[in-house]
Amino acid sequence: MNYRRLGRTGLDVSELSYGAARGATQNPAQFIATLHACFDAGINFVDTAADYEDGDSEKVLGDALKGHDDVLVETKYRPYDAWGPSANYTGDPATLTATAERSIRRLQRDHLDILLGHGIRTQETLDRFMNDGCYEAMVKLRDQ
Repeated sequence: MNYRRLGRTGLDVSELSYGAARGATQNPAQFIATLHACFDAGINFVDTAADYEDGDSEKVLGDALKGHDDVLVETKYRPYDAWGPSANYTGDPATLTATAERSIRRLQRDHLDILLGHGIRTQETLDRFMNDGCYEAMVKLRDQ
């Protein structure tokens, strides 16, 4: 497996990663077995989000991560009331922080490796995210 530096993070991630958006709840044992095969092949980066399968994807992923502390996990906070393009922006720093804390518990970790704002759709919502306290909340979480 080849690895690359992820931007300025200092993290070395595998060129292939695993997207854990779906499948965890349909067959958890198969989901975990697939992840373990990925880890055995050298994949060290998994993408998920707090809202995937209503958080259950992160729960099963947390079970799969036991004993794999070297695997990096990227999760996301969605500052909208729905997934579709007409969703309303509802970003809130307290909700962002609570979402991150729930993700940490579901993933059975003591920290998040990467936390992203999920699906920022327009310049206006990016500006809101950057100025309504959400960005500051992410910086505070990073520093903690």
